[in-house]
Amino acid sequence: MNQARAMAPANGHAAAGMGESLAQPMSADPAAAAGARPFTVPQQAAEFCDALASTVDALIKVLDEESQLVRSARLTDAAVLHARKTALSAQYGGQLQQLKQNAGNMRDLAPDGIEMLRSRQLALEDALQANMTVLATARTVSETLIRGIAGDAASRRGGPTVYGSDARQPARATAAGAPIRVNAAI
Repeated sequence: MNQARAMAPANGHAAAGMGESLAQPMSADPAAAAGARPFTVPQQAAEFCDALASTVDALIKVLDEESQLVRSARLTDAAVLHARKTALSAQYGGQLQQLKQNAGNMRDLAPDGIEMLRSRQLALEDALQANMTVLATARTVSETLIRGIAGDAASRRGGPTVYGSDARQPARATAAGAPIRVNAAI
């Protein structure tokens, strides 16, 4: 008895032009996953494991691509990946919910699939750690640059900081400079 499942592209609309045409179960919605029937045959469990592994692989690919773009200072290009990363994360979360609901069945129906998912999970954790490190480094560098530029601008606005012959700072006209704006999107 095969269970009918809705199919959607692995990367949704964002996959256009990426050369990916994998089809996966549409389980990004946790409420939809909650209503899913338990797996009863090994084929269902194996297909689910393959679909979840494909989602994990697609997420790893996006994370690696984002990390590479940020490393090469192409932040605008990296920001474009946000929608795809969000969609894949939601799909992954829904599939994890379905996996939790079928945990007992999965151990019996697809033990090899579970081992494959464990290895893919470790690869995802590594990719996430690398991505978070790259993003944190980029943020720190950006903040340091902005603070340095703001400090330079403030010191130039105020004039030199010297004392006059009477050991007092000379009176100076304080011209208000334009504030520096920071986009904290990254």
